[in-house]
Amino acid sequence: NGAFLPQGINEYINDVQNFDSVGDILRNYAFKAKMLTRHAGTHPPGAVMTLWIATRFFTYSNMVKAFLIIFSAPFTLIPMYLLARQLHDNKIATYTLVMYLVTPNIVMYTATCMDAFFSLFLITSTYLFFYSVERKSAVLAVFTGLSLSLSMFMTFATTFLGVYFISLTTVTFWANRKDFTNHVAVLIISGGTFCLTYLSMYLAAEYNILKNLQMAMEVDSSGIGTGYESALRYFLVSGTNLFGFFSMLGITTTTLWLRELWNTNQNLLAKKNSIFLVAYVLTLVPMIFSTLYLTETERIWLFMAPFILIPAAKNLREYIDEKQSNWLLYIVVTILFVQTLAFEVFIDTIW
Repeated sequence: NGAFLPQGINEYINDVQNFDSVGDILRNYAFKAKMLTRHAGTHPPGAVMTLWIATRFFTYSNMVKAFLIIFSAPFTLIPMYLLARQLHDNKIATYTLVMYLVTPNIVMYTATCMDAFFSLFLITSTYLFFYSVERKSAVLAVFTGLSLSLSMFMTFATTFLGVYFISLTTVTFWANRKDFTNHVAVLIISGGTFCLTYLSMYLAAEYNILKNLQMAMEVDSSGIGTGYESALRYFLVSGTNLFGFFSMLGITTTTLWLRELWNTNQNLLAKKNSIFLVAYVLTLVPMIFSTLYLTETERIWLFMAPFILIPAAKNLREYIDEKQSNWLLYIVVTILFVQTLAFEVFIDTIW
């Protein structure tokens, strides 16, 4: 009956009963934001709509939400593998998946947290953008825009990807001029598709994403503030964002990622995989210190796992090739497993 589930499982699912239809959700979500549970009030209507539809097919229960997350989250492995393989090769893609399966925040949040469900759409959007550039395909760019639209319908964290794609295109201008035109084309087509999608939704169903965003920001600031109340709070929030995100990705993964970042700095912008990492850092740093995300970045930023795991897997592969031994892979996986187990016991377990 779901009695074993954490208290937070009632987020989103309890809000289903506040709406009579899909049309009601689209038209009135922003206006009802302040009467919804906290997470639903600070997000777009995608999660509530998905659960509203699911409860019509099954039953109104917390288990419906839990099973939605449990069954959908593993599909994230597919776009993550394809992205890693496109940037590097099959072996690095395999290392990425192995590390992903024992990463602390992935394990802890992919059973009861809707951000795990959201990650499927955001990581797919990231893969589609790179694939569109690689194939120089306008059709794929349209699909990228549609995927981004769906992602934004689930979580406003999708704004990170928009900023990242702009940073990626800018970095490409300096690092790889021959691909710059392709990046610009995909950026314009996908961005145009995104805008047309939400314009169509407004005209057809009266869904106003800007109003929804405004109300979400009001709900969020009314609960935990803006982060700018004082200099101390600003640096505390920014530092917590940084520490929470990287600590929950795992000690070994973060170490490998920092090693790869250092190596990239030594040979800056030499290859497309370096551009992938450099653009991410240029996007991440302002985001961390912007206070757009005030707390729980280890959960909200689950979709950023590829940006850390793929460079970490690349660095791990190079070290293994240098030593001609797989022992480091086993050590990395073991430490990640132990850290995940410790976090589960001391953070998630109700004593």
